[in-house]
Amino acid sequence: MKTLIVINDAPYGTERAYNALRLAGAVAQQQGQQVRVFLVGDASACAQTGQHVPNGYYNMETMLTNVVRRGGEIGACGTCMDARGITEDRLVQGTRRSSLDEWAQWTIDADKVVTSRAVVIDRNGSGGAETLLGMAFDPYPAPSAPITLYLAY
Repeated sequence: MKTLIVINDAPYGTERAYNALRLAGAVAQQQGQQVRVFLVGDASACAQTGQHVPNGYYNMETMLTNVVRRGGEIGACGTCMDARGITEDRLVQGTRRSSLDEWAQWTIDADKVVTSRAVVIDRNGSGGAETLLGMAFDPYPAPSAPITLYLAY
């Protein structure tokens, strides 16, 4: 099963990025699972190396490293990195600059897509959720393949 997790939120301030990376690490350690994480917008700052946080506080650099160590792939939106002054040499090891084209391809390839806005699209699901998908992603038409929507973090 291929899962794409898209993170839109800043690394600190809310727990969305934290919970998304917890989920990515948990899924990546399961046999037969492929996990990809795409960092977009403020989430591109999650991939910046050299983060120093208070003792006992989660560290995005450590969490991303754990996902990579478990076989996950991490892509950071290049345009978003540029807008925030993040250069490739400042990325966490195993994380790489990515693009809209790659994000689109990862979305097409995924069996499940999880976003930090609480929607998972399961293309191999039982169907019946086309109307919900149409409302969530309006004005795009619902896909012809059956889908299931799940709430996530």
